[in-house]
Amino acid sequence: MPPAILGRGQGQKIERITLGRDRLANSGPLNHDSLEDFLNAPPSESRGSGEGAVRDLDVRRALRREVLRRHEGEFDTLVIHELGLRHGIARVDVAVVNGSLHGYELKSDSDTLERLPSQVRIYSAVLDKATLVVGERHAAKALPLLPKWWGVKIATEGPRGGVSLQDEERGQMNPSVDAVAISELLWRAEVSEVLRNLGHSEKTLLKARAHLYQELSEAMPLDDLRATIRLMLKRRENWRDQQPPA
Repeated sequence: MPPAILGRGQGQKIERITLGRDRLANSGPLNHDSLEDFLNAPPSESRGSGEGAVRDLDVRRALRREVLRRHEGEFDTLVIHELGLRHGIARVDVAVVNGSLHGYELKSDSDTLERLPSQVRIYSAVLDKATLVVGERHAAKALPLLPKWWGVKIATEGPRGGVSLQDEERGQMNPSVDAVAISELLWRAEVSEVLRNLGHSEKTLLKARAHLYQELSEAMPLDDLRATIRLMLKRRENWRDQQPPA
């Protein structure tokens, strides 16, 4: 990737992992004690509709315990909850940004699959990897809706009420990322920064946002673009305080 793409802060170590809106967010390495307390909390007593139904909270706890925990202390990893895609048309439940952009969509037993086809279409345009984490009740119906490259983890309830994740399908890299769709992950100021560092004129940077995304999508090879987008997301500050550009 050409160094000019990175601009100021090139090579800066990323020193934060963000766990989004629910309970854990840090501006440094994950706090070990609070993480342990959260991950080891007992499963919810109320399981929703029906005996043994796996609830959303239980699936999220299992994902943290069995997947996100691996990234504890990794300074080049960003974990984002409710990452908006295609200007907020859809939000992937959990996104892990490091050497790839890996999204996890959660479907508990109390959810429906009504939105899954449209989510699959949108996620498949943006994410490098995608994994569906689904309760046993929906697994059989959900799997035929997924492209072959998606991963699948099934959330199952044990005899003592704990929820664990079982690998059903190991995911692969997305073969058909859309360059414009991934460019839209950046805010206007971020797109402008990258284009400016690539030598685009200030006149160009005043054009409509859609034009800037198109310019960025054509400005470099796809692998360089994906790496640049990931870097810019890791550098972004004020995830809670700022909204994507209107």
